[in-house]
Amino acid sequence: MREIENIPPHRRNSIESFAALSDIVERAYYRAKEAHAEQKRLTGESYFEGHLVPVANDLLADGVSDEKILAAALLHDTVEDTDLTLEDIKREFGDKVASYVNVVSALKSEQEAGKNEGAQEVKEKLDKLAVIKIAAVLVDEPEGVIIKIYERKRNTETLGIFPKKKRIAKANETLNVYAPMANALGLWIKKRELEDDSFKHKDLSAYRKSRGERDNDPRVQPEFRAKYSQLLKNILSENSIEGSVNPVVKSIFELYKKREQAILKAKARQVGFADINDIVSIRVLVKNTSDCYRVLEKVCALFSQENGGADGLFNPREIDNYLDLPQTNGYSALHLTINTNYGPIEIAITTNDKEEVNNLGVLAHINRKKYEKIKDYSLYVVFDDHGDTAFLPKGAKIIDVVYALFPDSAASIDAVNVNGKTLSLTDKAPNAATFSPVYSIKPRRAPDSSLIEIALPITKDRINADLLLQEKDKLKEKGNEVMEKLLTKRGLFHFDDMPGDISIRLLHEMRVADIDELILLIGLSEDVRKETSDALDKLGVDKEHFAATSIRLSGEDQEGIMAKVGELILEHGGSIFADLLEVNQKDLTFCWRLSFTGIAQREGKERELLEALQKSRLFTNIEMV
Repeated sequence: MREIENIPPHRRNSIESFAALSDIVERAYYRAKEAHAEQKRLTGESYFEGHLVPVANDLLADGVSDEKILAAALLHDTVEDTDLTLEDIKREFGDKVASYVNVVSALKSEQEAGKNEGAQEVKEKLDKLAVIKIAAVLVDEPEGVIIKIYERKRNTETLGIFPKKKRIAKANETLNVYAPMANALGLWIKKRELEDDSFKHKDLSAYRKSRGERDNDPRVQPEFRAKYSQLLKNILSENSIEGSVNPVVKSIFELYKKREQAILKAKARQVGFADINDIVSIRVLVKNTSDCYRVLEKVCALFSQENGGADGLFNPREIDNYLDLPQTNGYSALHLTINTNYGPIEIAITTNDKEEVNNLGVLAHINRKKYEKIKDYSLYVVFDDHGDTAFLPKGAKIIDVVYALFPDSAASIDAVNVNGKTLSLTDKAPNAATFSPVYSIKPRRAPDSSLIEIALPITKDRINADLLLQEKDKLKEKGNEVMEKLLTKRGLFHFDDMPGDISIRLLHEMRVADIDELILLIGLSEDVRKETSDALDKLGVDKEHFAATSIRLSGEDQEGIMAKVGELILEHGGSIFADLLEVNQKDLTFCWRLSFTGIAQREGKERELLEALQKSRLFTNIEMV
């Protein structure tokens, strides 16, 4: 048999041609063809020609020349759908091929899985057992899962022939299990394909809407991409750097999910993708790492303020270095954001070799026969108590599990329960286990910072982000305290109590976009506090000129309270210009803040109103400024 690496490329374009040059692949080809001879797909085509051969061809197209993987791809359904057993496969093709087939093969019949269970219960059990089965192999032999992912990609393409309920169930399974699995193995191209195919079947309306919004975005138009690609090509040629430029448009599901997450954080609008910075990622590929940094320097200079910024400006706060610190699935590149007139775009700079890993992950190392690298993709699968999954590197700690499964509440989790046993955040995570969170008594913004030392890189980033939010909260709390002190001596409790024209003028005087920014700056700087006080004086927000009075009332909610308070203020010559009422529906208590003019400048009237409110005995607490 000729050496596989010496096979000419034109002979590798189909599994039939490849089989003629590989004994094991040839035997697998004809064994699978014979075993599935009578089987048809629901589409009416031959099962062998319509499913098994395409899966093997897809692997070939992505550079796979490993004979055992290709043989297993052809045989992957024989144990499930024919009379062949796993022992037959092992005897005829060896342990490796049998192991790969075992990963892909479905579990036994529903009757054997649970005779006394309902169909839906059995289905859920089988799905989870299938993932656990795969997880056991992911730890020591992650390459065996590749065939399963390629098979699932082919299956998602034909979901349209199934009833709606089954289509949606399979689409959800792909989005929740197989796409994350592909991502964990670094199979980025397959991940995108799985997600978009499944999204289409899960929610066709949302898919079409998102596709239209993406395709109509000015940044994805050929002219725009060509312009910025050429600017980067000019950098390469002008600096004698060998390389290429390739603009990539983000997939539909990736955009949909990224916008969804950004909306929850108030960082994106609900229509369009104008706020998504990587709807277009322009990939700059060079020969070596040193050239990556040369390109980065030139890109920053081109899109700098000093250079005029006509074509856009780079944001120094949005440079991510995955080149020195690759992600857990092997992704490696320099990222920076350029803010153009049509919205932000991403520029990613990496080497040709690293980009192959970025796209194919573990498969790139298999194709290069760098088998020592495969251990980096040894994965654990973990479940939350609702059955959702995440994939983590072998050796992950419980803190990594917590951030993977419960990202929104991770900071407030003290431990997890696994099979009745409590594990701390520093413990090693068991494989294929179900985790239930144990929450702290009080919600937290961030966990203990010492956990950074034991966490995976992606978890470190998330913990650091939470710690920054915690610091931001502290600044905001301090800023609010200072702001209230500045306002109470002027007859107000809160910024929102100021008439709209004055509040807008204050923000303009302080050169800030909104009150949140001002509050943070006040919490951060004594100078800003002084400037804010001076600005309030300049705008006449004081007892002498603005002449405001504010009261804060709390107590049990009763009928007629609002009318009574309004009458008292009116009787004392007041005119309400701002109020905010908050009612606690659980214990039927309220807190009411009111601001009014007409009383402060009339001697003794504030004291008289305060006494009248106290005598009413309607309130448990009364404050007046």
